[in-house]
This record gives sequence, structure tokens and C-alpha cells, in this order.
Amino acid sequence: MILSSLPRDRLEMLIDEFLFAAGRTDGMLTVTERGTECLAPNSVAEYRRRVFEINLMRKEMMHLAVHGMTGLSP
Repeated sequence: MILSSLPRDRLEMLIDEFLFAAGRTDGMLTVTERGTECLAPNSVAEYRRRVFEINLMRKEMMHLAVHGMTGLSP
């Protein structure tokens, strides 16, 4: 209860955003007899954009986890 009243740090918020975005992006895929595909033709570009954004979030999370919130570059 005490922890829930504390402000969330950037890493916690980024992890939540990442998990939400990853879930939405995975939801765009369908398992077929040929494998996992993004079936809607107009969704392929959207899927790729989302994957790119998720990878940027993943890199930022790793940077924050390693270097902390100080903003120091590696």
C-alpha cells in the first residue's frame, strides 16, 4: 500500500508501456499453416512500425536499467 502511493519512476512506466505495446503488436499476428503472419495487407507496415518502436523502448529500458536515471551516456 505504501509503495502504491509513491511516484513511479521512468523505468517502471517504460516497462508498462513496452508490455502494452508488445501485446498490441503480437495481437496483429495470426498463426496459419505457413507460420505466424500479419495477414491484413495494410497492417504489415503498421506492424513493422510498431516493432521498430518497441525495439526503441527496449533499448531505452536497458539503458535506464544499466545507467540509472542520471541521464549519463554510456
